[in-house]
Amino acid sequence: LMLMLLPISGMAASEVYLISSGSAPYYERVAKVFTDELLARLPSVKIHRRDVHNAAVVPGAVLVTIGSEATVLAINNHPREDILSLLLPMAAWRDLNMTDAAAGRRAAVVIDQPFERALILGKLLKPGARKFGAVFGPAAQVTRSDSLERASRIGIEVVWADLSPADNPISVLTPVVQQADIFVAVPGRAVFNRNTAKWVLHLGFRQQIPVIGFSKSYTDAGALASVYSSPENIGRHGAELLADLLGAGSKRGGDDQWRAHYPRYYTLSANSEVARLLDITLPSPTELYRMYSDALQSVQ
Repeated sequence: LMLMLLPISGMAASEVYLISSGSAPYYERVAKVFTDELLARLPSVKIHRRDVHNAAVVPGAVLVTIGSEATVLAINNHPREDILSLLLPMAAWRDLNMTDAAAGRRAAVVIDQPFERALILGKLLKPGARKFGAVFGPAAQVTRSDSLERASRIGIEVVWADLSPADNPISVLTPVVQQADIFVAVPGRAVFNRNTAKWVLHLGFRQQIPVIGFSKSYTDAGALASVYSSPENIGRHGAELLADLLGAGSKRGGDDQWRAHYPRYYTLSANSEVARLLDITLPSPTELYRMYSDALQSVQ
């Protein structure tokens, strides 16, 4: 019995430092859900809030960072501690060299979606679609091969092109949109997203091609629908992941969990006015979630 209790007593002494990149509402929403969910699973874990200007921690603690700035600070200042990063793009995760075997372990719940989630949403809303268009910016080109492999695995043909900052967006986007039945917007860095979104939506509207976006803002701006992970989705998954890592006993977590994870939970949004203009019938929000969940399950 005493041997069985050892991992639990070790877990009870765990110290978690939650370091935020700022006080923006979306950071606070991640922090609140993460804290509530983690304490519901591991009530004895001590959670200390910090920001990038006050990030002192005790040795041996687990650091949970919210946003890219907090992650960079934690890696630079606490290279030997275990770090779980939340709410950062996969490209930023890959840019940060976290492969030093002597350093602490690294895990993340990124904000990106697996590519097939957007494809499945598009197929659900326009079942007759045969070709999906996509353009990959510099950040997304790192994972392009993986994205196209995911599409092939579920039997969807993708017409695609790369787009660099030096390219004319119209000249790259136009032929892709013209060949596609649906266009899937692929997230990149913030500046790239802003510069290309207006052209994607303009061309989609002109060609009467639905656009599947990656944020509620994209849907509000004219995409037919979007799939993304909200701060609450990220906070919940992050808490579940850390609970698994802390609950694995005195040697925290299995090595297979110390990696970047796509978010387990997602949010859907749809634009009824765009659907009407494209003569697409939208299911109710409840029915859309049910149908989408079933569609995801069918390809796993």
